[in-house]
Order: sequence, then structure tokens, then C-alpha cells
Amino acid sequence: PRDDELENIWNAEWEQNVVGVTIERVKPHIRAEHFQIFYMNVIQGKPCREVARLMGTTVPQVYVVRHRVGKLFKQERQALEAEQEAALQSREAETRG
Repeated sequence: PRDDELENIWNAEWEQNVVGVTIERVKPHIRAEHFQIFYMNVIQGKPCREVARLMGTTVPQVYVVRHRVGKLFKQERQALEAEQEAALQSREAETRG
């Protein structure tokens, strides 16, 4: 494989890992039903109508849950990325001095 192909594979795997860790951080803070709605709609990409039907709720409720959980997901992801950046900077400082 070419270097750019390997980089694309690495980036895709890295993204999956970040999403997975972020999901695990968010899960304990929300109701199981809300997690399922968010996961099916945002992570799996199922349409709101299908999620509402599968979960026995309304389409507007799917939108509300997606927005609320999405906000928490974004905050946790930013915190994770900040932690990763701080760890990287710490390692770089150790190797320099």
C-alpha cells in the first residue's frame, strides 16, 4: 500500500477509537434509551423515522435526544482530545530535556 493509503487507514482506525472511547465516557451519564436512540441515529446513521419506530417514540423526541446527547458527546470528545494533546506535549517535553 502507498503511504497515503496507510495514512487513510490509520486515520479511520483512530477516528473509530476516539468515537468508541467518547461513547464509553458518555454512556454512564444518560439513560439507556437515550443512548440507543443516539447510537442508532448518529453512529449507525439510521433515519429518525426508523429510530422512532424501533424505539417506540416520536420523531421529534429523536431530534431532542440527538441534540442533547450530541452536545454531551461533543464536550466529552473535546475533553478527550485535550487530554491526548496534553499527554503528547508532556512526552515531547520529556524527550527533549
